[in-house]
Amino acid sequence: MNSKNYESCVDILSKMKNGTITYDIIEQDVISRYKKKVDKSDIVVICGTLPFIVNIAKRIKKEGKQVVFLDRITEEGLFYGFPIISLDDIEYHYGNKKIIFVIASRAEVSYYKKILGAVYPQFDIISFESMLMIYKEDADNSKREFYCYQGIRKSIVDIISSADKYLNLLKILEDEESRDILCRIILFRTSFEVSLNDNCKSVYLDYMDRTIYRFIDDEAIADIGGYNGDNIYDFLQGLRKDSVKNFSYYFFEPVSNNLDEAKKLFGDDKRFVFERLAVSDTKRSGYIKSGELQSTVEKITNDKHGTDEISITTIDDYFYNKNLTLIKMDIEGEELSALRGGEKVIKRLKPRCVICLYHKYNDILDIFDYFTELNLDYKYYLRCHRNSIITEFVLYAV
Repeated sequence: MNSKNYESCVDILSKMKNGTITYDIIEQDVISRYKKKVDKSDIVVICGTLPFIVNIAKRIKKEGKQVVFLDRITEEGLFYGFPIISLDDIEYHYGNKKIIFVIASRAEVSYYKKILGAVYPQFDIISFESMLMIYKEDADNSKREFYCYQGIRKSIVDIISSADKYLNLLKILEDEESRDILCRIILFRTSFEVSLNDNCKSVYLDYMDRTIYRFIDDEAIADIGGYNGDNIYDFLQGLRKDSVKNFSYYFFEPVSNNLDEAKKLFGDDKRFVFERLAVSDTKRSGYIKSGELQSTVEKITNDKHGTDEISITTIDDYFYNKNLTLIKMDIEGEELSALRGGEKVIKRLKPRCVICLYHKYNDILDIFDYFTELNLDYKYYLRCHRNSIITEFVLYAV
């Protein structure tokens, strides 16, 4: 564990608790530090072509600075009127300019941080959250709390009001790696320092840190939010490593295209059960937009126009008379609802649970509260799947 991060985190939380650190102090510090960096630059390079940051790009341009977008996927061209460039273009066209990089893609932070830090170590790399705070930009009233000023403001206010809970959570976590991850998360959400993402990735496969749990005979796995089956190979590798031959794998995915991709790989294996179902706290039906990729109940509506009908189940209903030993869950912010819909089964069977915590700011405390209220003597760990404490961190309750 990084002792400096731990000490800083405990100090900040303690000062929040006693009222000596307030939201205004944090905001003023963030604006002071990052606005100076922006002002000293000649060119602002925004990494990731995401619509929510276009308004900020326009405001920076009005201040007389050149703004370009860097994207490793999109071909060169224009994005809302701004040039899209490649890494080679930066050196060729702007080699003698002072550049600041703004990472606008939460999912790509580790990629951009690694590449840019290696190629252009002389330039500052900052996060888009700091820009949202500088410009108090609500990104056209984005519904995603991560992509608007009001969302990140609420996140900080919630940390301040829950400082005592976070201090207690640091005591509850089982190992130093878990405490280090939580400290990094809190420090990032109150400072937006991108270096906090460095070197935090688990050395193990996603959802299966072997220092936390091993697979057992007759394993019954619920893969809730299975997407296109991208984690199945990893689970099979883990099962083979632990010499488990007999297992059941229940794959839940409401998006038909994703489900079909997974079934192509393992549809003939009788150990797998593929269900075109969403999972939440109540059984019901609804509609999801045709072509939707992400697995989330939040996007299911009652609007039939241009959508596919979908059924929603609960863990309690589906596993009423089935065994369940392991739950993996990644459903874009609906994890708490799905857990609430499985309270009876979880109390009865106490499956090991590996749950994504990064889709909503309040998931960390809300989901920990859910488990502690069950009073099942779980042990708790946190792990990162990438070098990112912005996304891809999960709770292990075992």
